[in-house]
Amino acid sequence: MMHVFSLYLAPALYSLFLWWFLTGLIMAFYGREPGTVRWAFVGATAVLLLAAVGVVVTRESTHTAAVYGAFTCGTLVWAWLIAGYYLGYVTGPDVAGLSQPPRAVRDSGARLRLAFQASLYHELLVLAVCLLLVWLTWSSANRLALWTFLALWIMHGISKLNVLFGVRNFHIEWLPRHMHRLGSLLVHRPVNPLFPWTMLLASLTVWALVARAVAPETGPSQTVALVLIGFMIFLGMLEQMLLVLPLPAVLWGWRVRLLPGHVRARTEVTAHVNHVLPAGSE
Repeated sequence: MMHVFSLYLAPALYSLFLWWFLTGLIMAFYGREPGTVRWAFVGATAVLLLAAVGVVVTRESTHTAAVYGAFTCGTLVWAWLIAGYYLGYVTGPDVAGLSQPPRAVRDSGARLRLAFQASLYHELLVLAVCLLLVWLTWSSANRLALWTFLALWIMHGISKLNVLFGVRNFHIEWLPRHMHRLGSLLVHRPVNPLFPWTMLLASLTVWALVARAVAPETGPSQTVALVLIGFMIFLGMLEQMLLVLPLPAVLWGWRVRLLPGHVRARTEVTAHVNHVLPAGSE
């Protein structure tokens, strides 16, 4: 029983905690005073530097502790990028096609182009960080930080595409106010043609990781690594399924709360909304 817990349940629970905690922590700063958000991002940047050191420290070790460390560092690096994007520090240029107030852009190609332009700086930074992780870990024994980062990047990109092409349960008011300019790009529909294919791809990936994890020839530390990243991808799948299923919005333990220093006039995020974007999801 302890063998099952240490190899399968413990890494799955840790992946769940890290995903939930970091996503909720980022959302907790939506709409706060600029000074509060600024200091939070300074703290996040300090954590990023520690995570970069952690990637270097763990890259030559395949011990279980190093596996957890590399997974954590890869997730923290991604969380910093997501915080910079959703808190408004690294997004993209002002795009003339995004009307204020929002006016629906009906052409899918135009919406995709405008959405990419609006997040151009973020996407370029993500690419640069990814290349840095490749450089740091490619010839190393432990590349889990890189694989974790890539998995989160891909799942987040898929999530953004599904939201852009139309889902049932997404509203621009759930995002920080500076992102409300993207409202003209969103359409609402029960499901879009891309969604089933993305879920199929993610499902096959999780299945392959699980099959490898339970194979007799797989070592303990490799099993832990496969479960960590496989469960993170599964959480991204679950999050995207919640975007199309007819379910209530309040499904998460984290809530967007009004705390001292919260500027109400600067946010339209409703207090009962708990939708989570991938950290991962988002």
